[in-house]
Amino acid sequence: MECLNCNNQLPDKGFFCPTCSNQFKCKSCDGLLLKDAKVCIFCGEQVNGNKSTISNTNTIEFSETENSRTFKANFTDTVGQSISDSFGMFIMNKITSKKPATLGQPKSYPNNRLDLSEQEEAEIIEEPSDTLELRQLKSIFKSDGDKTTLSETRLKATSKRDYGIRLSIIFLYYKLVLGTENVPRKELTAILDNASVEDGNLRYWLTNNPLIGVSGDLVELKAPGKDAAKKYLSEIANKELKDKWQIGTYSKVSRKPKEKKDKK
Repeated sequence: MECLNCNNQLPDKGFFCPTCSNQFKCKSCDGLLLKDAKVCIFCGEQVNGNKSTISNTNTIEFSETENSRTFKANFTDTVGQSISDSFGMFIMNKITSKKPATLGQPKSYPNNRLDLSEQEEAEIIEEPSDTLELRQLKSIFKSDGDKTTLSETRLKATSKRDYGIRLSIIFLYYKLVLGTENVPRKELTAILDNASVEDGNLRYWLTNNPLIGVSGDLVELKAPGKDAAKKYLSEIANKELKDKWQIGTYSKVSRKPKEKKDKK
């Protein structure tokens, strides 16, 4: 048999031409190599004796139907396994689920997509919901930035003085529930003034009662005041309890007509 490169006679044994030193036979399968071949067409071994590094291409896909997340990447056999493991850990650690996953139960993906077993319960992110008491307070007061106004004026008060006391205590309790323990005196005065109940009698009560504490320009609700606020809120929610005094109610003073004196 002649060498395809130099046309000289080749030996029966061996892998290289003794004249041109080119390899003519595969070291792995003894298959004859084509002229100027870089790899054996039978087994894929390279002419220099090393195995071919040509790898098949693999596709990894991920899809999340609820959140419309998609991921697609192509990897060779050399790096495909390590990338798959890293990608699986990334998905399990980073994706936040709206519903808790079942421990130890694998989640399957159709159409030959990557199967990832969820070994840990997914993190649940929820916004804190208002309590029933806070929802009631928010129906009584309306906040716009630093300004608070009275929305529900029916406080089940028996008189103007009682209305001012109820409004003061409920307002301070509302601020306390929102996280403000010490309220500036001017904020309380503003809401009392808007309700037209702020007067000298109420100011005297604010500084001389066991329910509210006054320290300089700040006011706070004491423990007995918190109990009073809950009582007032219960009465406000009671639809059978009628208001005896509301904003705009004025007491009428009856006066006896003057008696006419007879002229002598």
